[in-house]
Parts: sequence; C-alpha cells; structure tokens
Amino acid sequence: MLPTSARLAELQLEPRCTPGAPQSNYCGGLIDLILEAQPDTVLEIGANRGVSTECFLLLARHVTVVDSWEGEWTKNFGAFVERTRGYRNLKIVRERSPQALEQFPAASFDLVYIDGDHDEESATRDIIAAQRVAKKWIAGHDFDRPGVIRAVHKILRPNMLKLFSDSSWLIDAQHH
Repeated sequence: MLPTSARLAELQLEPRCTPGAPQSNYCGGLIDLILEAQPDTVLEIGANRGVSTECFLLLARHVTVVDSWEGEWTKNFGAFVERTRGYRNLKIVRERSPQALEQFPAASFDLVYIDGDHDEESATRDIIAAQRVAKKWIAGHDFDRPGVIRAVHKILRPNMLKLFSDSSWLIDAQHH
C-alpha cells in the first residue's frame, strides 16, 4: 500500500460517486475537514463505493460505516469491499440508518459524517440520530442539495457551520 500522503493525493483525483457536480464529487474538501476535526473514531453514514471511506480510514484510528447498499446501490457493495479489504480499522454495518445507530452507545464517535439519502426527511432523521452518538463533531456531504440544507438549518445552528470545497459541512456536536 502507498504511504498515506500519496494515497490521499490519488483519492483527490478519483470521483466519489456518479453523477455529481465536479467539485463536490472529489475528496479535497473532505480531507480538509478530517484534518481540521482530527477524529480518532468516525461513523460514516452512506459509503457508496468507499472513496470517502478510504479517506477516513487513512486518517482515523477506527471507522464504522453504516450503509444498506439497497436498491440501485447494491451493485456498489462489491466495489466497496474490494476497496477497503486491506484496512483493519473498519467495521461495516450493512443496515439502514438511523435505526442502525441505535446499537451504539451515546457519544461513541468523535465524528459522525452523514452522506446517506439527501432528501430533507432522511437527512433530518440522520442528523437527529447523529446528535446522540457524536462526541465532538457532526458533519456531512452535499450542502449544495436543498433537502440537506433545509435539514441542517432546521436542526443545527447554521451560523456555527463550517463549509468545505466539496460541499462537506462540519459543526461542533457540543455547540450545535
């Protein structure tokens, strides 16, 4: 395996998902978010093919991923497993959120990163569930989608929000 910095440089050039806006489809902003938050433990809600997951795996001690890989996303589970098979700091929970988060004790993760369904109702449920298990940070992707924006504004304090170049967002879990 490549040294961490070399692999992160490669990941910045690889699309996270398809389709997507060019800038928000790459991990540069996510890497900046991780470096700022410096989480030891991460819960990622929604993993798709695992490009963002690999960024977390390279920069955190432990990563738990919650994703059902149902419906149109089923085809991506094999790619996810292949991409992450060499990492020993990963736990996969193949279930739907936010129900899957009920199995974790309160304040279990330094950072909870939400990138599941992007409609307002789903994003709202994920944010509410994340509030219970996040110790330091709540974050997510797609702050360029109306449903995500409305959910974040409805539950969190948007004036405390930090935005990143890939449409990721970050907020202190203690001061939301």
